[in-house]
Amino acid sequence: KMTPIRTTIVLNLDNQLVCEVLDAILSIKERYIKFNGKGSKNCIKIRVNERHMAQYLNRGYVTQSTLDKIIKKDKNVDLSNLL
Repeated sequence: KMTPIRTTIVLNLDNQLVCEVLDAILSIKERYIKFNGKGSKNCIKIRVNERHMAQYLNRGYVTQSTLDKIIKKDKNVDLSNLL
């Protein structure tokens, strides 16, 4: 029997856990790519509520470096405009 290649997992986090959980997911993704090659960059796709992230960044719940890894530079998202 066939199984789905991908699945969706939704997380609802306390604001103080956001950065820690995102960093952990990014670490898992980096290790997976390291062992499986750069062709596996789409192994984990992370989508966040950018308005929430702008507020979390402003209040210190998430770091800019973490957001830079999550929100692609080519989107030209200026989180300061979302506050």
